[in-house]
Amino acid sequence: MTKTIIVCVGDSITEGHNLYDNNPNFYSFEDDITSMYLYWFFKQLNNNLEPVVTQQTVSDGGYISKLDHPDATHVLYNCGHGGYRVDQLIPRFDYDVVPLNPHYVLMMAGGNDYGTGAKQTAESTINELDQYYSLIVGIGASVVAGTYIPVNLWQSKGQDGADAQARMEQVNQWTRDTCNIRSYGLVDWYNIMEDPNNPKYCRTGDIHTDGVHPTVQGYDRMGSNTDISLFEEITPSEPAQYLIEAFFVQNVDGIIKELNTSTNKNGAVITQKVFVAK
Repeated sequence: MTKTIIVCVGDSITEGHNLYDNNPNFYSFEDDITSMYLYWFFKQLNNNLEPVVTQQTVSDGGYISKLDHPDATHVLYNCGHGGYRVDQLIPRFDYDVVPLNPHYVLMMAGGNDYGTGAKQTAESTINELDQYYSLIVGIGASVVAGTYIPVNLWQSKGQDGADAQARMEQVNQWTRDTCNIRSYGLVDWYNIMEDPNNPKYCRTGDIHTDGVHPTVQGYDRMGSNTDISLFEEITPSEPAQYLIEAFFVQNVDGIIKELNTSTNKNGAVITQKVFVAK
């Protein structure tokens, strides 16, 4: 069976944390695998199967995790890195994402760009997200972009918090608009997580006392409300034949030269040809 590969990229909210009111220290998801949205997303994608979570070392010595099951149709990779800004995730792309040969890359990042005291502008974050989306498209994967969730902490931080909120709202709206224009998939986690009775806040039971990271209940809401129709199951089919040719220039003598033939992850045979002037 060909499994659909989804790589989830982001910061600590993607990575997952196990925070408790009586113990505010951070723990990895290995302490409680339900404390990441990927757990709940996996169960929704795979008919409520319980994921088997394994940790993997990437070539630069960092870690990612894999959620899989022998009967699963979709496999998830957790490439969340706590504390990372978007510009720090870009150089990790070749380590974390490319070797996994994904069909989809689901990305939610920016919280560490917007945070109070952060020096990143909304424009710089937009530019860096755009760079990351281009990297995804460049490896033949589909982009699914997530808006950033409400951050309760900012509402108690005066002007710094208001500025962070404004930057996030600007980037979130750009994300929505870009997904619409480019036909990317969109998971509007901000709207999913926002308390309808208390705008700009997550629901009280969905967010830890740090005002930033979701509780298990919050992660459940994130993962269980992610639209799985955006992640169609990849089914084997007759390999397609693609021919890539250069444009011809009038009144110039030359020959068509075949450069190479390769096969992509879906079994498609790609032949690349160019026009070479004499």
